[in-house]
Amino acid sequence: MAANEMLHRIYRTVPMLFCGASLLLASACATTADLENMRQSINTTNRLQAIEQKKDMDDMKLKVSDLSKEVAVVRDRTAGAVKESTVEALRESQANIVSRVNELSKDVQMLKGRFEESKYITDKSVKDISSERELLLSRITGLENEVKDMKTRLASNPEPSKAAEKQSEEKPAVVDPQQLYDDAQIAMEEKKYSEARKNFEIIARDFPENQLAPNAQFWTGEAFYAEKKYEEAVLAYEAFLKKYPKHDKARGAMLKQGYSFIELNDKKTAKVILERLIEKHPTSKEAKAAEKKLADMLPKKKTAAPVKKKTK
Repeated sequence: MAANEMLHRIYRTVPMLFCGASLLLASACATTADLENMRQSINTTNRLQAIEQKKDMDDMKLKVSDLSKEVAVVRDRTAGAVKESTVEALRESQANIVSRVNELSKDVQMLKGRFEESKYITDKSVKDISSERELLLSRITGLENEVKDMKTRLASNPEPSKAAEKQSEEKPAVVDPQQLYDDAQIAMEEKKYSEARKNFEIIARDFPENQLAPNAQFWTGEAFYAEKKYEEAVLAYEAFLKKYPKHDKARGAMLKQGYSFIELNDKKTAKVILERLIEKHPTSKEAKAAEKKLADMLPKKKTAAPVKKKTK
């Protein structure tokens, strides 16, 4: 705006100068005083124009300074936006890290469960071997005693009657698995668990192809459990589950095996077995019993005692 005014004044002054010069040329009688006055007028005009130009330059410098300040403000705001975006990126990165840590924690829990299950299987295998070893030692001891008894009898009666031998050969002892099973069931009802268990063991051991063998093996575990011999019960149930994994009583064997581990204060192994039962047979009554038992195993929250109001 100031530059336009300055140009306007220049255009306005130039015609005046041309007019003055024309007058001078036209008038041959111009005086020295008139020339001096004209020169002073031109100098004054030039001075005013210089002052106005300086003012215009100052205004332009001021505008440039204002624009520089605005650029600085915009730059600061942009830098702040960059910082905010950087902070937001850091937050997203932190969230991703937390999510990844949670996934790794789940993987660790899964590996821990597999390790506990593998440890449980290993421990059971060791117990199975120990049980079989003890059973073999018991049988060897029994056979040794029988040999001693036979030697004693032979020493006292070296020539037994041929009639007795013939009679023993003609009438061998006959064992009826069904009769053994019925007698064992009666003994269980009468709470004679040891007697019942021996009959069940004979059926499972000597008649493995008989249709009563699976039930006899299951009831062997039940007899041990009733006698509160929980380690023996665990091994008996495990033998049943290995031989007859698809039998109807497999669910009951898993449930009672879990109960046995609870009685042995091994709640971790019991939890693994009961959860496996629920996973394999979710709609069975045994699964519902397992869920109830797992709920009972959870630590109970302590309820705060009611605050008694003070009587005035």
